[in-house]
Amino acid sequence: MLQVDVNCPNFDGGTPLHYASTKEMIQLLLKHGANPNLQMKAPHPMGEGAGSTVFDMYLDTMPEGCLAIMNHYITTNGMSVGGSDLKVTYDYAVFRSKSRGREMEVLVRIVDTNHIDLLKHPICESFLHIKWLLVERYFYAYIIFYLLFLVSLNGLAVLDLSPVFEDNKKTGKLPLLEAIDVTSKLHPITGMVNARYVLAICSAVTVGFLALKNLILLLYSWRKFLTDIHAFFELVLIGVCITYVTLFLADVDHEVRHHFGSISLFCAWANFTFLLGKVPQAGIYIIMITRVTRELLKFLFLYASCIIGFALCFHIVSGHLESYFTDPLTSFVTTLAMMVGELNYRDVFAPDMVSTWNGSLCSTLLL
Repeated sequence: MLQVDVNCPNFDGGTPLHYASTKEMIQLLLKHGANPNLQMKAPHPMGEGAGSTVFDMYLDTMPEGCLAIMNHYITTNGMSVGGSDLKVTYDYAVFRSKSRGREMEVLVRIVDTNHIDLLKHPICESFLHIKWLLVERYFYAYIIFYLLFLVSLNGLAVLDLSPVFEDNKKTGKLPLLEAIDVTSKLHPITGMVNARYVLAICSAVTVGFLALKNLILLLYSWRKFLTDIHAFFELVLIGVCITYVTLFLADVDHEVRHHFGSISLFCAWANFTFLLGKVPQAGIYIIMITRVTRELLKFLFLYASCIIGFALCFHIVSGHLESYFTDPLTSFVTTLAMMVGELNYRDVFAPDMVSTWNGSLCSTLLL
């Protein structure tokens, strides 16, 4: 009987599996031992570059081929599906390839090519579940550490910038601190100052560990790090927090300190939302939020020219009145608020404004 090597490459490293054009051909070749992890030496005619595997090529040209490959790596012992002696075997060889270097590269490629449905395949779901079990304890330990960072940063910002404590510092009395620290011999103001510096030190230490973590990730894979939105956002958080803590320790009593303090609080809590998105039970909801936000930003970007036009029209028509349109920036923000329904007709449109023909026209077009 004639023996055929189904993995025999041609001059560019392509095997018959690289050139298979139907799902049936792929299944037949896999059944006879075709290896989907073999690399090409030269660019494929269908567009894939050198070093790509069959799975990489199918992600761009024939996603159903990827499904056939993953189905091939799930086998049973032939027993009845409803029987207690049924044995299902998952072979994760599809995730191992010399061209990738890391097992998660296949899943990253699936996400990058926007074939999310492939992640619902049992072999992908089971592989991700095993990976999650390996890192679960470390992830929750990091969550606890991040909560410590949140508590210290929020405590510092509230004691340092909250109007409640600002008013009480002027009178020299802090009833809240007196109620909490009834046994302390320190004056409440002195105790608050000490608490602020302790929280500042805790914030600086935890931010330092965050910076160290991101430095390690950057050195591990700088390409992935620089293309990760979450990593970029965390870098912004680190920079803003370091600036705010530095301004506090330098005792810079300026409006800039208030701005950096408020921005650092927002970034810290927003980053915590990103972290919760990595928990399997909550990830789907965070993905929904990010997708809606992305679509909203697209809409605002495309509609921005009209919003600017309306804002400038309202500013010119009613900027001389005591209204929400006294300057172009305020007019722009007011127009955005009107679009989402936060301001109604009686709040915004004064009789003097809509009595003129141009004011009526602008109002009618916006409505």
